[in-house]
Amino acid sequence: MKPAETVSEPRANPGASRKRRAGSRVCARGVECFTFAWGAGLLSAFLQYGSAAAAAGLCLLLLGLLSLLRKEFPPKYRIGIFCIAAGLLLSAAVWLSYDMLHRRPLLGLDGQTVTLSGTVRGSTARTGDRVRYTLGAAPDGRRTQIEWYAGSDVPPLKIGDRVTLHAELTRYTSDYRYHTAETAEARGQYLCCYRAEIVEIDEDTGFSLRRTLHDYRSRLTDVIRQHMSGEAAGLLLAMLFGDKAALSDTARLALYRTGIGHVTAVSGLHLVFLCTLLTLLLRRLHAGPRTQLLVNGAAVLLFSLTVDSAVSVQRGTVMILLYYSAPLLGRRTDTLRSLCIAVLLCTVFTPYVIGSASFWLSVSGVFGIGVAAPYMTKGLRVPNLLRRFLQMCCVAAAVFPASLLLTGESSLIAPFSNLLILPLGVCAVYLGLLLFCTGGLTAFLLPLAGLLCTAMMHLAELAASLSVSHVGAATLAVRTALVILTLTVLLLFALRASPRTIAATVIGAAIVLFGLGRYERQLNMHRMHIAVLGEKTDTALVIRADGHTLIADLTGGSRTPAYVQRFLRDNALTDIDALVLSSAANAAGYQSVLTGCEVGRVFVKTGEPWRADAEICGVRAEFAERGMVSADFPDFSFDSMPLNTTVMYHGRTVIALPADGHPVFADLIIRYGEGDLIQDNLGLQIVPALQGSNQLWTLTEDGQIRRIMLE
Repeated sequence: MKPAETVSEPRANPGASRKRRAGSRVCARGVECFTFAWGAGLLSAFLQYGSAAAAAGLCLLLLGLLSLLRKEFPPKYRIGIFCIAAGLLLSAAVWLSYDMLHRRPLLGLDGQTVTLSGTVRGSTARTGDRVRYTLGAAPDGRRTQIEWYAGSDVPPLKIGDRVTLHAELTRYTSDYRYHTAETAEARGQYLCCYRAEIVEIDEDTGFSLRRTLHDYRSRLTDVIRQHMSGEAAGLLLAMLFGDKAALSDTARLALYRTGIGHVTAVSGLHLVFLCTLLTLLLRRLHAGPRTQLLVNGAAVLLFSLTVDSAVSVQRGTVMILLYYSAPLLGRRTDTLRSLCIAVLLCTVFTPYVIGSASFWLSVSGVFGIGVAAPYMTKGLRVPNLLRRFLQMCCVAAAVFPASLLLTGESSLIAPFSNLLILPLGVCAVYLGLLLFCTGGLTAFLLPLAGLLCTAMMHLAELAASLSVSHVGAATLAVRTALVILTLTVLLLFALRASPRTIAATVIGAAIVLFGLGRYERQLNMHRMHIAVLGEKTDTALVIRADGHTLIADLTGGSRTPAYVQRFLRDNALTDIDALVLSSAANAAGYQSVLTGCEVGRVFVKTGEPWRADAEICGVRAEFAERGMVSADFPDFSFDSMPLNTTVMYHGRTVIALPADGHPVFADLIIRYGEGDLIQDNLGLQIVPALQGSNQLWTLTEDGQIRRIMLE
């Protein structure tokens, strides 16, 4: 999960208080209306509902034309209708053009072997026997980025080198574990390459700004690692450059669940910090607005090229440049309008970013701190600390829908964490930016940054351990209600409803969501859910009934823990009563994916203990004799034998056994693994080995059985 930044753009300069030019308010919110419709249209097209958005745009256009015949129709509403119609229609047209002229032709290269020439734009550290290079190439004459997974026989390449490959192109695919295709498409990447023969390598011996900045970053990274401990250095590198490679899963999860994980994703927050430092220096030197714009603009662009850039950095760059150019144009700074312009500029040439979680979290965070918070706290006569806390509550409320819908969970203690824990990270980031600006001359301050990072991690882990630290959305009903309620609140903002009305609506929405969630949980208390996860030799069951959860790994496959992790995250499950492993082969995998979960008991069906006090997931493992494990719960029982697993629930029998196992009789039969399938005389049968499917079965107390597919 990546939460949006929660620090506003810098306050307006004293010289930026001039009035707007005459005639600039003919349509006070025309830009905002157009941007809202533009974003809605692009998102609809990304979700394959572009025709519905275009139809809505046509209807609004007709309504606007008809309103011209009625003189009593207010002009400001008429202009707003035309702006919304234009946004919907233009977004649909842009996406259709992009899809037909760029996306589909690139996807059509899937499986083809082509001669490809590309320039190295980036690389990752070696993982196993492969290095991933990002190539800027133009297969079939269309510019794009292609991920090339190069083998150990490929000589090291540096940024700027040009390589010619005889490559087999492959489109990204997704399974239940990772939505890789959707994530890649949100970055505008559609093709990757695993098999390639090098035809020619043309080393770049000239000057390369990107390579120079990359080397500069590598040098500073070495300086940080020399002066700080491993975990603290990993956190500072994540906060400064967005490099999370050295950040442990435990620390990363704690930061996200406390609502301050946004500090590890380079965004507009970092640009504000950098520009604040430079602006203070420039004002000391009595520099004018033009000099401030040129210096800060150059610094922002160079920093963006140095870090692991994301759409949030692009959005922040646009807003920073608009802020510093406002005095030169005789305008006041307007956060909402600047945000809308940034959204338009970030999507008009790269419409695919509309599907990026980073994009929506960044936009919602800026809307919260720059628009919602000032509006909701305007006129309140309260102490500054309380006002700051209320502003953080507004930011958390603004980010909550996007975080919950796109990442599966959202922090409930973010306002407290941003007030009490985040300042430590802010101080560490300032020290890191000082190191960045001085070329490493302030390395003597890094031990202080290490103390701040260590304290920040300990506090975040302590806060994340609280049962109320975060919440997850597990059902379609909750997600649907959240979307409707979010649109309602946005409509109230658009209609300029009073802060009290908006606050009451938000509180009511929270009560509705809480009540709906409680109702769903109470309804599920009288049902058993059996998730069958995996494919081929990777299969696991996640069994839930009466508030108890049991995980049964059936095959010991190396990829099975990732399937389980996805299901647990999607269903906000953190309390595991029992974990049953077919062997200890993938125990380390479960230890990694169950970070942050409370595990009651761990059983291992085969193998001998590697030591007397062997622990898995922080629990002393119980090694079963002859591969037999039994566990009884209030409403169901679980029995696992070497060749089959049986679950009993209110007189109903569920049996899981290999695909070629002997025929059995049960109410539900789950066959898994590879081999010749034995047909049972039963319609309720699933075979992940053949279908590669992930399914959720529900058994009710009155004997009903139904199935849904997991996407």
